[in-house]
This record gives sequence, C-alpha cells and structure tokens, in this order.
Amino acid sequence: TCSRLFTMGNYMGNIQRADYNSKAYIPVQFPSWMKFLPDHMKVSEMSILGTHDSVAFHGGDLAQCQSLPLDVQLNCGIRALDIRCRHFNDGLPIHHGLVYQHCNFDDVLKVVARFLKRNPSECVFVRVKEEYKAEGNTRRFCQTVEAFTKKYANRLYKPAKDLSSLSSDPNNPALGDIRGKIVLLQDFNADYPFGIDYHVLPKQDEWEINTMFALSHKCLAILAHAKERSQQEPLRINYLSGSGPGAYPYTVARCTNSAFLKDAQQSTGIVYSDFPGAELLHRVCREFNQLDTLVPGKRFLFRNLRSGKYLSAALDDGRVIAEDSAVAGHDWWVVIPVEAASGDTAGVWKARLVSFHGKFLSVNAGGKVTAKRNHPKEKETVTIEAVPDAGYVRLLAGHCGKYVCQDKRKKVRGLELEDDEVDSAKWKMVEVQKDEEYTELGVAVDPKEEEEEEEQAEGDGGEELGLFGLPRAVLDGTKDLQKCTEAEVQEEGTTSVFGGPVAAATAPAGVPGGLFGGLVPQ
Repeated sequence: TCSRLFTMGNYMGNIQRADYNSKAYIPVQFPSWMKFLPDHMKVSEMSILGTHDSVAFHGGDLAQCQSLPLDVQLNCGIRALDIRCRHFNDGLPIHHGLVYQHCNFDDVLKVVARFLKRNPSECVFVRVKEEYKAEGNTRRFCQTVEAFTKKYANRLYKPAKDLSSLSSDPNNPALGDIRGKIVLLQDFNADYPFGIDYHVLPKQDEWEINTMFALSHKCLAILAHAKERSQQEPLRINYLSGSGPGAYPYTVARCTNSAFLKDAQQSTGIVYSDFPGAELLHRVCREFNQLDTLVPGKRFLFRNLRSGKYLSAALDDGRVIAEDSAVAGHDWWVVIPVEAASGDTAGVWKARLVSFHGKFLSVNAGGKVTAKRNHPKEKETVTIEAVPDAGYVRLLAGHCGKYVCQDKRKKVRGLELEDDEVDSAKWKMVEVQKDEEYTELGVAVDPKEEEEEEEQAEGDGGEELGLFGLPRAVLDGTKDLQKCTEAEVQEEGTTSVFGGPVAAATAPAGVPGGLFGGLVPQ
C-alpha cells in the first residue's frame, strides 16, 4: 500500500494561501457537496475541481505536483483525479514521466472506493493515461486496466448499464446515474468504452511552459476556455497546470491558480490544478455550482475580543472550538434571523447560526457548545446582543441562560457571566465578502495598523493563512431594516440547502446595515 496516499511531508515552500497550498493538510472539508446538486444535472453543467498528476509526490521540483494526500484531496472536495500508469510486467505502477510515485493503480482505487462508500452522494472522475515506456507485458494496456478494475465493478460507471432516462449521452451522464461511482476518463485505446471517452472532450492543456515569461499566454488560455460554455457539449476540461525547464509545477501553479481565482467568473466541467488552495476549492465547487446562493443571509466570522481566536465548527465530532486564524469553510457562519427579541430592543435579535457545513450552533444546559444538524430548534436559537458603538456582540442561549464564551482554558463554553468573564463573551462579527475582503462591524481601522499588517505580510514572503490576510473595509453607521418573524419565515416558503423554508433575509430594527441580504434565489 502506498502510505503517501495518506501522509506526506512538506514541500514547495510550505505555503498556505487562498489559491495555492503546498502543505500536507488544508483547512477545509467539503466531503459531500454534490448531495446539494440535483440528479438531473449533467456533468457538462457541473463545476468540478481536480488535481493534475494527483499522486505525483516524488521526484523533486520538476516532478512533484501535489502535497495533499489522496484521501485529504477527496475529503476537501476534489472530485477529479489524473492518474498516469506505466504498463510494467502486467502491472500498473503510477509514474510522472520516468519517476515512479511509489504506489500502484490498485492503491488509488482502494482509497476512492472507500471514500465513495462513506459518501454515496458523490462521484469521482479518474483520468487514466498510459505513462512512460511499457516493458515486460503479456497483454494490452486496456486488458491490464480491466483486470485491476474488475474487483471494483460495482463502483465503476458503465455507460451501457448505468444510463437512465436522465441522460442518453454516455459521455455526458446525469449526476443521478453516477452517484457513488468511479467514472473513468478513458485516455487509452480499447475495444469498448471503460467510461467517458477522454479524447472527445473539449480541453485546454497548454502544459509546455519553457520559461516563466510564457505564463501570461497560459493564463489567457485558461480564462478563455473558462468563458466558453455550451449545454450541447460534453464535459469540458481546463488545466491550470504546466511545467518546463525554466518553470516548475509549483511556480506555474502560484501564478495560474491566482489568475483563475481572481478573474474567472464562471466555469463548467473539470478544472485540473496543481497545489490547489482552500478558496480555489470553494470557488469552483461551491460558488460556480451556485451552492452559496441557496444559503440565506451573508457569511460572518466571530472573533473573540480577548483571545483573538475565531469561533469554528472545524471538528467532525461536532465540538465548537476557537481557532487561531480564520480559514475557508470552518469558521464561516450564516446568520438566519428568527424574530426580534422582546421589546424590539435595538441591536438585539434572535437568530440561528449555521456553519458552512450546514450545522447549527447550540449550547446545552451543561454549557457544552456544539454544531450539529439535529438539535431541537429551541436549542439552536441564540439571542445576539449587538453593541455597534463598541464593535462587538454577545451570543446568549436563552433556554439555558448561558453566553457563548472562550473560557480561561481557551475552550468554547456556555457560561453564566461573572465580572472577570465578561470580556470572554465579547465577539466581533466580521462579514466575509465575496471579493475576499471583510468588514469589522462598527470599528474603525487605524491606517497605521493596516500599514503594519502589510509590512508583516511582506516580511513573511507573501504567505497567506487562508484568505483573510487582506485589506479590510469599514462599515460606517447603521441602518434600520424590516423586522423578520418566524411566521414570515414560514410564509415565505423558500427552501434552503439545509432543509426547511427560509425567509427574505431581513433583520429587526437596530441591526447594523448590511448584515442580511434579500430573497434567496430559487
């Protein structure tokens, strides 16, 4: 078994940015994002992020293309792999050029099959290509591929068997026909189809970049291909990757990933990337598939004033913790207004806080703070006490009378406040903007502080932790907005991805302007 499919070291600068990640972990998990897409959606209509040379971990600067282990890639949202197999002694060792990657095709299939068993709403596209020179074989490459895939027959997409009334094109199946399946992108010759015919797919793969001066042409080709789209075409493929004698894969990725993240306004099909970052994953998998527009309200961070840490739903076991830096996905919360608090007190309203994974914040009678999907509704409702002039809010769980705090041991707990714990209950609401800027509500930013932050970022070599090390705008003043009651929520009848109706996202009087948007798109 290839252990590097699961654990890896640090390479390529050990950098973690919004667009580029060369660490062995990534602070985001989208293990089942496809479950929010409809069954009738064709693969040509989907937006999918893949990894180019998905297990190219060895061979130094010129050969390494990825840092994330394969299981981590899948859990963070990658749904397309690029696997290059050498045909050697009737086996399929994985290569990048002449460099053996210390794993075999069967190792990859095991990891993918295990992931799909845990996440049956998903599918994984796997490009299979013959690499390097064949040697010592008694059969054709396609026969060896068939031998290796035979024991995963129930997991493989078979065009002749799996197509339903949802689609009639074997190269453009509907998602409902391939959920839980490994979909081979067949980049080799055979007497019958193994999956989708890779050769007929429209693609951009200008990978030869002899010097860094050629990168501008590559970026233009990427963006031009992303703009082209046709409902009649099969799955489109766009490679952000490239290399050459004077341009290593990681240097190309730092440029092309950034250009795509900054300038691409749409994309359908598969985008293959080297060293993808967290926000690139979010943009391709969630934003381009319009998953974000189904969630009411806007995205916020809650930063503790005393410790500077962020309220986070990062852990799989449902515990809410405080993290040092804001990272894509884990620390975002959508605020859904329920009703104004008693007396319509200005700056005080009741709401439900939903994590980006669809989990609701809750505090139990013992003070345990969790984020799960199945809390009783009364335990999911918190009273947000906003103090705009002071620039912070407090989160009160009314059913138990406890405030969400970061206690002296720096754990998130529900506490009944005493004098020495008041500061631990103060959270600054930070709005996450789609243009990657964010606003700290009610607090003016000292220009000197901004200059110091910029100088510090330059001193760190431009290394960004997540996507929030960016200039901040300031929201000045407040604005009275319409009050939104639970009855209005039911009356509106719009459905969110988390189930149940949601209302036009308006807020009670006294709430800082801009916290809630308009109707959720259908």
